[in-house]
Amino acid sequence: MTTDNPTSRELPPKSIVSFIWDIPNICSLAGLGCSLLAIYFIILGVYPAAMIGMIWAVAFD
Repeated sequence: MTTDNPTSRELPPKSIVSFIWDIPNICSLAGLGCSLLAIYFIILGVYPAAMIGMIWAVAFD
């Protein structure tokens, strides 16, 4: 016997952008941003700022 419930509907799949707002993903993106900023400061030759960026990147991951 099957029961057809007209009110039960499947939810549409979430888009990939909706997963950004999870707390672990925000921390990982912040770590990625700090890493990129540290690389930018290394290219410019500002080594103390690059070290701070790397420390924050490690802290976020």
